[in-house]
Amino acid sequence: MTGAQLATTAALYSVRAEPAIVELARAAVRRLADAAPVADDARRALGQIERVGLGPPYTVAIAGDLAARTELLNWLAGERLFDPARADPDRIVMQVRRGPATSLRARRRDGSLEDHALDAADADGEPPTRRRSPRADRARTARADDVAAFRDAIAQSAEAETRVPLPRPRWWAVWRWLARWWRAWRSRGAPALPPPPPQVAPAAEPTAPAAEPTAPAAEPTAPAPRGFANTVSRGRRELRQDFVDALSACLADEVVERLFVEVRGGPLSDKVVVLELPSRANARVLDAAGADTCLVACGAHGFAMTEQLEVALAVVPHLFAVAAGAPADPRVRALDRAALASDLTEIATIERSIAVGERAVAALASGSAALDAAITRAETGFRARLDRLEALRIASPEDHVAAALARIRPPVLAQVQQLLRRALESVDGAIAELGAAWSARLGEAASTEDLRKAATQIDEESPGVLQRVQADAHRALTGGLTERARVHYRELIAELRRGSSRDDAAPPWLTAEVAIAEMTSSTSLGAVAPRLTSLFRSQGTLKAEALAQLEQRIARLRQVASANILDTEPRLEPAVTGALAVALRGEVERHVAWLEAELARERVAIDAERAQLAGFAAARDAARRDERELVTALAALAAELPPTGRSGA
Repeated sequence: MTGAQLATTAALYSVRAEPAIVELARAAVRRLADAAPVADDARRALGQIERVGLGPPYTVAIAGDLAARTELLNWLAGERLFDPARADPDRIVMQVRRGPATSLRARRRDGSLEDHALDAADADGEPPTRRRSPRADRARTARADDVAAFRDAIAQSAEAETRVPLPRPRWWAVWRWLARWWRAWRSRGAPALPPPPPQVAPAAEPTAPAAEPTAPAAEPTAPAPRGFANTVSRGRRELRQDFVDALSACLADEVVERLFVEVRGGPLSDKVVVLELPSRANARVLDAAGADTCLVACGAHGFAMTEQLEVALAVVPHLFAVAAGAPADPRVRALDRAALASDLTEIATIERSIAVGERAVAALASGSAALDAAITRAETGFRARLDRLEALRIASPEDHVAAALARIRPPVLAQVQQLLRRALESVDGAIAELGAAWSARLGEAASTEDLRKAATQIDEESPGVLQRVQADAHRALTGGLTERARVHYRELIAELRRGSSRDDAAPPWLTAEVAIAEMTSSTSLGAVAPRLTSLFRSQGTLKAEALAQLEQRIARLRQVASANILDTEPRLEPAVTGALAVALRGEVERHVAWLEAELARERVAIDAERAQLAGFAAARDAARRDERELVTALAALAAELPPTGRSGA
């Protein structure tokens, strides 16, 4: 059913529009509950809506000051059952509805019940009989000793009681079952009563209902003691006063939890249940009580908005000021008391439909906004995911490599100088240690022949030893350069991969190679202590000359080794940056390939997620459409309510 159809239906048949409004609200919120982001909130709203029944009874709360409420309640009951001077509780206690008899039932906090009845109606049209109450007041009954009419009434009542079948008590009234059994057992042995003697009307009082009968010769057997119906000695006015007093006593009793009042007469519809909202009660309980609407009984001062009524407006759509002028607040409608008899059911029906519809409209508005926000967040997330990957794109790989190498060149130069100094110190120290060892060997020669042999051995082993010293220094230098290159490479690829999910390791082949001149020099001591010269010189002189010659050669070798290492200095920094450039270009190529694959994968994932969002978008559009239809239908229903004043027929 569309909104226009609902509006037309509401305009023509306001009471019949309730199922349509409620069903539309339920169907709309049920569709919204299928959308994942708002499923929980929509289900809660649907549960609240589905708890509202269709059709009567309708719950109407009556607020206002005590005197005005009492007058309105008495008018609805058709007689004065409520005392204006009664206690005004601080909570909702009393419920009034139509019933077969005017009666009340008080339920105490301990679960016990107290019943009072004013009258009852037989289904066969018999005269009303009073329902007895556990606390019925039997005061002021007349004595039947000397009044024949009373004796006749007692006899007729006892005889009728023996013939009338006792009503079956309720299952939980154990004491009534015992009393019923006792009365039935006692009535079996009771003697039959003689018929009442004929009555002659007295001449002096023709209007009297019956004359006193002639005194019998013998007193008839008295019936068993029984309760005497108060209606013999008391009229309905007195019974009503007792009922009013009992009702007021129950309202003043703190242990009375709920008070259920049924009225037989008055204009109160059997489709309406009335709750009295005392002046000090919290109007929020109207929600738990399921109130459909709220009437405000206005006194001589007219309608006045109170804090309690403001709270009530958060529960019910409108307030209806009874017997007041047109309120300025659009949430408050004026209603004449005469219109209550014919319009109260219709008003309660419309108010329930409006309440359900407004709750559904609020759920639909909130749900559509939440769905829209979820769709917007998802689209923003899609764009952010793609932008994050696009930010990793390298426009020019060569420019990127050049810029990266330019950033690391200053620290590489400093590190190369440090490694070069370490290599020079290592070579120089190693050759110095060799020279000291060789000098010691020459100094240990005991003869000229031993001196010649030591010099020859030093010349033979010095080239290999010197080459090993230079190789060790060269290996340490290239190792340091490779380590520095790999450290810078890890820094560069970490910067390149920042924000990505790449975790592949750096290539193990990254090394920094630099060539160094071969060490071909040796000690070259030659012929130490020639035989001819040794004939004219002492051994000590020959040894001193050999040591001096070795010292000169060691100094020369240190210079040659240092020169070989220093010759590599111009090639050290390019060796590091060149290796980094090759490795970084390969890394950039792998990064570009990874980025393209990651973008393609992300676009596929986004397309799949966007397909799910299509369902959210459809649910959002449906919720907005349902909301518009409900708003239109509710506006049509609200137009059926009394606007600013309405006179009933």
